[in-house]
Amino acid sequence: MSEKILLERAKRVEDAFRLLQGSKDSLGNIPGILRQLVSMRVWEGYEWQGKSVTFSSFREFVETSPPEGLGTTIADLVGYCKKYPEIADLIDLTVQEQTPSYRPPKRGDNIPPLKKAKGTSFQRSLRRLRNMAQENPQAAELREQVLRGEISANHALRKLGVRKARYGVEASPESVAAFASKHLSKKQREKLVDLLSKDEA
Repeated sequence: MSEKILLERAKRVEDAFRLLQGSKDSLGNIPGILRQLVSMRVWEGYEWQGKSVTFSSFREFVETSPPEGLGTTIADLVGYCKKYPEIADLIDLTVQEQTPSYRPPKRGDNIPPLKKAKGTSFQRSLRRLRNMAQENPQAAELREQVLRGEISANHALRKLGVRKARYGVEASPESVAAFASKHLSKKQREKLVDLLSKDEA
């Protein structure tokens, strides 16, 4: 690998660390630099103060203390990218590809098995949508909308029927009635009235 690439990777790592240590105003620039870190595969090696630094995975690079690593977590990085789902998805995909598959322990083996980290709910939603998109054209289309930031991953999963919508309703007759009028069909409202009538009986 050329020295130019190694030095360029080091520069991106330094930029990322400074942004992470900076003020809240600088956090908006993190998604862009994270895309570069993943695209350049910086964990595979870069030059730092005259020595070569390498990691076995992106996660190890992220979690290693500075100055070699970023000294943070994958969950934090994904959190910075909530408004940039394409980058969050890229990070999660990279981590998933580098995580060993779960294998049950052999009989008589007392060592606990290594399981894949589940990640945040945002990561899990992106991952589920990504997996569904491989075989479902509608899921693939919705995933593209999610990655472009047009809809949320949660909304896409609701449209696919794999996640139910949840609402917060104040515990008062007026609030329940307003909710039912807005969100329930006529048939559903009739069933609600029937259930309430049975409850009174």
